[in-house]
Amino acid sequence: MGTWEWDISTGDLAWSEQLGPIHGLAQGESVDTFEEFVALVHPDDRDLLVSLIQNALEDKSEYTVEFRVPFPDGTDHWVAGRGRVFTDDHDNPTTMIGVGMDITDQKRLLESERASRAAAETAGERLSFLAEATRVVSISLDHRETLERIARLTVPRLADWCGIDMIRADGTSEWVAGVHVDPTKDDLIRTLRANYPTDMESDPMKELLSTGEGQLYPEITDEMIEAGAKDERHAAMLKDLGLTSILIVPLSVRGRVIGVLSLASSTPERNFDQIDLELASELARRCAIAVENSRLYEERAHIARILQRALLPADLPTIPGIALAASYHPAGEGNEVGGDFYDVFDAGSASWALAIGDVCGKGARAAALTGLARHTIRAAALPSARPDSVVPVVNQALLRECKEEEFVTMAYGCLETTQDGCKIWFSRAGHPAPMVIRSDGRVEKVGTAGDLLGVFHDVEVAIDTVTMMQGEAMLLYTDGVTEARDENEIFGDARLIEVLKGCAGLDPKSIIEKVEGAVLDFGGEARDDIALLALRAD
Repeated sequence: MGTWEWDISTGDLAWSEQLGPIHGLAQGESVDTFEEFVALVHPDDRDLLVSLIQNALEDKSEYTVEFRVPFPDGTDHWVAGRGRVFTDDHDNPTTMIGVGMDITDQKRLLESERASRAAAETAGERLSFLAEATRVVSISLDHRETLERIARLTVPRLADWCGIDMIRADGTSEWVAGVHVDPTKDDLIRTLRANYPTDMESDPMKELLSTGEGQLYPEITDEMIEAGAKDERHAAMLKDLGLTSILIVPLSVRGRVIGVLSLASSTPERNFDQIDLELASELARRCAIAVENSRLYEERAHIARILQRALLPADLPTIPGIALAASYHPAGEGNEVGGDFYDVFDAGSASWALAIGDVCGKGARAAALTGLARHTIRAAALPSARPDSVVPVVNQALLRECKEEEFVTMAYGCLETTQDGCKIWFSRAGHPAPMVIRSDGRVEKVGTAGDLLGVFHDVEVAIDTVTMMQGEAMLLYTDGVTEARDENEIFGDARLIEVLKGCAGLDPKSIIEKVEGAVLDFGGEARDDIALLALRAD
């Protein structure tokens, strides 16, 4: 991975030494202008790259892209790029800083997997069924819903009846799904299952549990039904189903049977054989994996929620004369810890520290860097809460921990209340500009753009002073707000400003609700985590 910096006014482009080989150049070679950089890109990908960069310049935002680079040996290599625009005091773009990473191996692996799936689909109807089953088990992380879908998929393609039981902790069975090809049999099956649940102590089930192997009964006779039935009523109900052939296979995970998949035929022409048993066993294996993944997901989501709460302040402090509100909205299912954070704390000497940031990535690494950033901010603010004291300390701490492709953006302020409002000394480190909502409805961006944290050894800390009168408010946010997307475009600064113009006089909680609602209405489910911190001088 390498970094670059483009001086927009002069056109000069500075590359790190790692970028040359990523773009097909010899070690030590580089380019000096944006045009030379674009010339290295595959002709079919140039327009996309240029368009994204131009949009980022117009929106003063960030872009991400994947493009190909033709290498001297005739092969195409893939590069993942990301860039962010920085502006001057008048909101004019001055600099773009970005990163590039070789993702060729990942792309080739993906292409190989796609080719393998395509070959499997041509192998016949049975493999086609398994491919469809794989899709079905990946639709939902609710294992009951998944097993019901599998039962409906199985009938009538594999069987005339499909039933699935899960095994409880006490060893008894729990009926979770069942479908019959004849809907008039549904009431009969429900009555059968309610009165005669699967007996895990029966000989077939004991054998299945002990061996982990499926059981095949190619032909079912009345004598077999009568021998296995609990009583005459049970036998009569089984005969009413018209069973002619049965398969019973275990749902097994890591050598442990967690459920049972039962398939039955009621058509004399359809008698199961060994091939059907193998297919059913593979289907059961995939169902078992889906069930286990669902359980692991639920555990992971629970842990992620706990950890995410630990990475954010439990409660916002009470600041005399200042109203506060904050919100964190995770992207997608929220089963992985995000890197967005905010914090407000008493910095002593009648001052308060405000911070909001975004750690590149998600998961354990992002959680570690988020915790490091928050705790370093608090420690660095002890001697002095001024940005020029805090931001360099945070950067040095992150430099020691950030890997090559990692970085952190942050907006940090030191607040002091005044007789008629408050004053904030503000600094931005590669982070979106906070917005001040004036009493008359005007919205102002604040803070001079600064360097990303964890990337450069020396960062320049520009301090802007923001004065807010009583009734005026400020919103700090992460780029999940402005980079929210619908099918065609991003939410952007302009839409955010329009929303905030209608927030004059509102309390911080209402401001956050309006912004979050507008973003989610625009792009649907959040694609990136959204952190919001609002304050108003009261």
